[in-house]
Amino acid sequence: MYRNYVKNDIVPYTRKRCVMLTEKTGIKRIQKLYLQMLFHCNFNCLHCFQGEKLKRSDRFSVDEIKRIITMFATQYGLKSVTLLGGEPFIHPGLESVLSFCKDSRLETEVCTNGYRIQPILRRVAPFLDHLRVSIDGLEQTHDAIRRAGSFAAALQTLQVAKSLGVFSSVTTTVTSTNVEEIYELAATVKATGVSVMKLHQLRLVGNASQHPNLLCDDVLLQTLSSQVKKIHDDLQMTILLDDDLDSGGCIISPHQEVETFELERIEVQPDGAMYVSCKAVGSDSNAFWYDKPSGEIVYQPTAHDEISRGAPQVQYVKV
Repeated sequence: MYRNYVKNDIVPYTRKRCVMLTEKTGIKRIQKLYLQMLFHCNFNCLHCFQGEKLKRSDRFSVDEIKRIITMFATQYGLKSVTLLGGEPFIHPGLESVLSFCKDSRLETEVCTNGYRIQPILRRVAPFLDHLRVSIDGLEQTHDAIRRAGSFAAALQTLQVAKSLGVFSSVTTTVTSTNVEEIYELAATVKATGVSVMKLHQLRLVGNASQHPNLLCDDVLLQTLSSQVKKIHDDLQMTILLDDDLDSGGCIISPHQEVETFELERIEVQPDGAMYVSCKAVGSDSNAFWYDKPSGEIVYQPTAHDEISRGAPQVQYVKV
């Protein structure tokens, strides 16, 4: 029997409950758990991979989150937990979960839209290692994708995080509407103390499937290439680049190393759907489920699940 090594209020579990994941995928160690705490969000972004799921009430309770973190930490040597949504800052148990993670000696990260979260951010700051704020262009572009006033709110959140000593970065989903603004956006967020940007390829799932015009063509991606190089040279910022954004080989050198920690991860949605590949998230092609009542990982394969079709991982390269 395995029991949480920090708290005593977690239901014990046996090794057999998660052995199926190793048997079917070969995964023996997982460095990072991406845990979507809830589907609900205060935004309904044009490119959100959750799409209609944003309307669903599924969420993990604090106790359920503790159980699943304990399982992965004990069985797979988990090193860090990334909390997402929906919007994790509207989950009432965020502070308790982050505190539990720190007590369990796990690194913590929260991905957020940064909208009016400052009071909660101040409370959770002692337990938070990394705040990742999504910003998708300059003010007019970002607000059109997300909601009015959200750009200014995100910048204010970054400033507050800096004052609290919380390391912050920015994630940008590259679209046809913001691809020509990436350099200026980088300069803007650097002024708030941000030194790292992650540039993510848009995937046509969820809401994005209704807006294929947001996808960049090769010509626009050429524009991105010159801006990324300029950000690196002029602003001396670190760019974590989704290698799908460099299909022409304009930015990434064949000698650069892939950020392998991005591969050793697993993502769990509020309804229990589990994904090994980030590229599969939002496509309802998962082969594994986390059963909340039993705390077991259940294997339910289909002909088109991510394991059957060999869905590739998202790979990020540091530029």
